[in-house]
Amino acid sequence: MSIRLLNPNAEVLNKSAALHMNINAAKGLQDVLKSNLGPKGTIKMLVGGAGDIKLTKDGNTLLKEMQIQNPTAIMIARTAVAQDDISGDGTTSTVIFIGELMKQSERCIDEGMHPRVLVDGFEIAKRATLQFLEKFKTPVVMGDEPDREILKMVARTALRTKLHEALADQLTDIVVDSVLCIRKPEEGIDLFMVEIMHMRHKFDVDTRLVQGLVLDHGSRHPDMKRRAENCFILTCNVSLEYEKSEINAGFFYSNAEQREAMVSAERRQVDERVKRIIELKNKVCSGTDNNFVVINQKGIDPPSLDLLARAGIIALRRAKKRNMERLVLACGGEAVNSVESLAPDCLGWAGLVYEHILGEEKYTFVENVKNPHSCTILIKGPNDHTIAQIKDAVRDGLRAVKNTIEDEAVVLGAGAFEFAARKYLINEVKKTVKGRAQLGVEAFADALLVVPKTLAENSGLDTQDEIVTLTGEHDRDNIVGINLQTGGPLDPQMEGIFDNYSVKRQLINSGPVIASQLLLVDENIPLNSFTAPMASLVSRRKPLGDLSNSMKTGSPRISRDANKTKSISKASGKVKTACRKPLSDISNSRKPETKKKCFNANLSVLKEEPDRTSALAEETFLHNHEKCIKAQTRAMDIDEFLQSIGLKDDFPKKLAIPCTPPPTITMKNLPRPLHLEAMTKYTVLLHEEQSWEYELDSPSPFRTPMSQKQNMDGKDHDNCVDFNNNVSSGKYLRPSQNQKEDLKDTSTSFLLENREKVAFSIQRMGF
Repeated sequence: MSIRLLNPNAEVLNKSAALHMNINAAKGLQDVLKSNLGPKGTIKMLVGGAGDIKLTKDGNTLLKEMQIQNPTAIMIARTAVAQDDISGDGTTSTVIFIGELMKQSERCIDEGMHPRVLVDGFEIAKRATLQFLEKFKTPVVMGDEPDREILKMVARTALRTKLHEALADQLTDIVVDSVLCIRKPEEGIDLFMVEIMHMRHKFDVDTRLVQGLVLDHGSRHPDMKRRAENCFILTCNVSLEYEKSEINAGFFYSNAEQREAMVSAERRQVDERVKRIIELKNKVCSGTDNNFVVINQKGIDPPSLDLLARAGIIALRRAKKRNMERLVLACGGEAVNSVESLAPDCLGWAGLVYEHILGEEKYTFVENVKNPHSCTILIKGPNDHTIAQIKDAVRDGLRAVKNTIEDEAVVLGAGAFEFAARKYLINEVKKTVKGRAQLGVEAFADALLVVPKTLAENSGLDTQDEIVTLTGEHDRDNIVGINLQTGGPLDPQMEGIFDNYSVKRQLINSGPVIASQLLLVDENIPLNSFTAPMASLVSRRKPLGDLSNSMKTGSPRISRDANKTKSISKASGKVKTACRKPLSDISNSRKPETKKKCFNANLSVLKEEPDRTSALAEETFLHNHEKCIKAQTRAMDIDEFLQSIGLKDDFPKKLAIPCTPPPTITMKNLPRPLHLEAMTKYTVLLHEEQSWEYELDSPSPFRTPMSQKQNMDGKDHDNCVDFNNNVSSGKYLRPSQNQKEDLKDTSTSFLLENREKVAFSIQRMGF
């Protein structure tokens, strides 16, 4: 394979393995969901990581919440979820249809057929099935008054696949009435105008339709009415509370009168808005028994609530934004954003408004509206599992009724369409196809029967007997389906079993497309499989040319005698870098600090770890050697770099392996009195040729001022100069020329001994 030439270690599946992996993934996902299909299907229990449980048989919910890791199964699941988003149903049918297409293809491929031949046959069969669907559908006339009985049959068929028969039959009228309530002639149906509210109360059979709206909050004042009849409804989005100014301002008052004047001035604007609402209430309710209700999207503060309660107005604040449009459609009137132009035409009407308290929660019911175009389905149940199942079923039922009104057509259910389509493909379409593509048409026709097969299997019937019986009936031109109660054929039109036309059309369109794409896959190649190790190694590593990456050693810690209770610790720099690994370690992580030994002496220096010297030498050379920096920036080869600095070696080159641990470096010709703080200061000397500007108040990253009389006794040791005068005069420690040469020799020795590691560091990091 060509990918092997690019990367011999690539994880690639060849043609046969990739194809069988895709087929097995489709079959596995089919086996998971096929038991949920139909009114006799079983229920799946979804268990979360925290122990939360969800019971459902809805395919859309299962595919969204299951943990699917196989890429092929994820692709099929996304297709099925898209089916639900477009048509509202058919998720499980899509998955099992794709799985059956792959299963039929596996049988032909194992016999030596090329996948391209099957794909061509699938395309021919798909086009023919769509044409047959147009002839097979049953038209439904949807005028100003839709056929309610047809809508109830469609809703009942959809609900019975999710709930038991008694509850499904009860919810059928609720679903149909809610869709007809929000329907407007010559306008699209917006299902968001149907509010689905749930109350954990009573039983599932107590679910009902509210011709109005149910709000999940109540009034906030104890003196307001809890029940009112013949109410004017004011829907507004006006702030009736004091709002702080955007500009911070203040002033001083000298007496209580000034403070009261300030408070009254702040309240004046809000009180004026409340007074306008009260004036409108008095105008429309004077001399009658009518009541006045204000439902505001914004806040109402306690003083405003008190004024409204005294005027006999029921006020609800913080109403949800989604309910504002529903209120207008249910009660009439219009929503206002200011009180400047309030008029009776802005008001809606409701025959009954009351508050229902359930535990600590409050619900406000707005019912008996005149001409509602919005409604609420109030779902009740003893537990969350029952409520969740009813919610999923109601949503599917609403979409089924909506699709029927928009399609103006239905399709016979109970597997009748699948048997009729298979007969059409085998007897008519297959004869017109030439060549081996006939086998693809036959495989497509056999795959259509997976839906009636699964329905019979989930009902406990003998699958083969039912298939043979119904095939014989269709050969005699009898359009029948499967009787899931007793077995045998039944007339779906007489029983009122109908499916959505749009769901069947989308199923036939999407299923063969995904199956064809999976059959034509000949290699599975992981993305960036040969670049991932490099990215993981250097993702957090700074470039070697970045001088800020240089290691700063911490200042020596000074320990006093045993009879002294205090200890002094000094850290150099703002960032703690004492445990930083050398540059040869690409992970560049820190090692935990190890215990350091202390000698009994007055102000003795704590000695560092043994590898501190090698790390410092490597950092010093790679970051501070002038020619090394130039070589890094110009991407110079390691051999050219060694020759440019006058170094020659005779040992052979070896392949640099990233995982090889760096060898331990032994420093040579190290000056005897060279302390750690002094070694840190030597780093600066190799940069003296560069234009650095040093100030005592803001030192550079490579220099830290030494505290006076902490690290040494103030005397000159060998080549070290006296630092007391330098510190007092604002200067830094300057080592002698001999120490400069010793350090350069040490760095050169380090380079020769670790040539492989240095070459790998420069070439690996991309310089």
